[in-house]
Amino acid sequence: MLTSGAYPLMDGRCQEYEALNAEQVEVSSETDLYIFQDDHYVWLCHTTPSAGMSWDDIELFSPNYANGLNLHASAQLGEWPLDEPAAQPKTSSSDLWWRVEGWWANTPGPNGMEEVNGRRQTKWMDITAREYQLSKDRFGRGEWMLRFHFHMADDGGGVIYPAAEKPLYALNAE
Repeated sequence: MLTSGAYPLMDGRCQEYEALNAEQVEVSSETDLYIFQDDHYVWLCHTTPSAGMSWDDIELFSPNYANGLNLHASAQLGEWPLDEPAAQPKTSSSDLWWRVEGWWANTPGPNGMEEVNGRRQTKWMDITAREYQLSKDRFGRGEWMLRFHFHMADDGGGVIYPAAEKPLYALNAE
């Protein structure tokens, strides 16, 4: 655990994590997960198998959330209790989006406009990595149990880590 010095920059890139001696986990042959922490925060960064639109769902069980939370990142951020699926936003215009506290993740920025089926719509920047910063004060110090769902929108691909039939990933967030 780092107590002073350099920190990750929440820029949607994972390159600095190796220099910071972050823990590296091979999620799949195309996706790496980096975990870095200091006394106050945990940073997570994962690469994507290809550039494009993506979305993530992280199941997080921690000392402060024994029943678990879902942390969602796509073009929008959201969170909801795992045992309350009705709390999940149902539409992209729901007021439930952006009600997050004690964490943040990079989202794709707009990259101009494009015409699709005769209609102009926002063109989004491609995502090649996604970063999270999570507060130990919010989620609690101690053992965090996580399952990552990384999805690629363009080709429908993605990965679940650890796989559904395996135990959750244990992270010591002291």
